[in-house]
Amino acid sequence: DPARKTEARYWAGLSWLASGDATRAASILEEVGRQPSPWRGPALAALGSAWEISKHPERARQAFMAALEAPRASTAAFAAERAAAYEKDAGRTRASSKLREQVVRDFPRSVEATSAREALAAPAASHPAPQERGRFAIEIGTFNNPARARSLVAAAKAAGFRDARVVTKGEGVGALHHVWLGSFLDSKRAESAGDAAGQALGVRWVVVDLD
Repeated sequence: DPARKTEARYWAGLSWLASGDATRAASILEEVGRQPSPWRGPALAALGSAWEISKHPERARQAFMAALEAPRASTAAFAAERAAAYEKDAGRTRASSKLREQVVRDFPRSVEATSAREALAAPAASHPAPQERGRFAIEIGTFNNPARARSLVAAAKAAGFRDARVVTKGEGVGALHHVWLGSFLDSKRAESAGDAAGQALGVRWVVVDLD
């Protein structure tokens, strides 16, 4: 079944991205991104992350922009916000603002929308209001190497966990880089999210108390 094969290739690319091999991930995801399928948008968004990790900013920008032409709710907000960041870095402020306005309009409850609102309001407000948070998060990995942590975050975002982030504790050679997902008011919701992350990314997880 060609459709199942494309899906399998997409998840294989995410697995390589999560393991820190951005080059191999990019090769697979680029292949999936060339094919017309429901996985094209997510693959291109993940490809953008792979190029970011490999330090190819222009390729990353192009992949994120291409992902917007084949949107899917789980990755379109992420792709648009990353594309907006690259447009701003290139001095194309108007294009960046339009992309962020799109994120706020189309995905108002997403983590990316929060970032987009802050970026759009930055000239007018130097102290944005603090965001309410829950008590629990999910930890899906801990690394000495920050690049490995960023790779896992990229894979998690590409899999639909848009609030994946790196939390660094410690300094210098003793620093540890934790990959966290979500902010949950109760542990049951956190555990459900952990189960979903484990199935999607093939990772072990623990609930983290943020208090």
